[in-house]
Amino acid sequence: MSLAAEPFADEPRVQAFRYGPVVLAGDLGAQGLTEELILDQQGRAVGKIPMSVPELHASGKKIEGWIKHDDSAPLTFRAAGSESGVTLRPRNQLWGRYATYWTVS
Repeated sequence: MSLAAEPFADEPRVQAFRYGPVVLAGDLGAQGLTEELILDQQGRAVGKIPMSVPELHASGKKIEGWIKHDDSAPLTFRAAGSESGVTLRPRNQLWGRYATYWTVS
């Protein structure tokens, strides 16, 4: 399997990433979310808590040049081209705040 970017057809700077057939999402943590919102209540209340999604900065045309495998866990990657660094993992492994689509410059 290999890393791949899936750009929007009408906005190529907005991209999703996958590893083979596995959709990768960025773990944005649970800052501002209460335990009740994380474990039980979802919906409109979550939307009232601001969230910042960093822009990723590609350092070359090859995705492997700026998204690297992270040996800390299987199917875990690190987007080295972002300001704060983003950990990418399979979408089904994340709970709390996450992003699947990224603005890439």
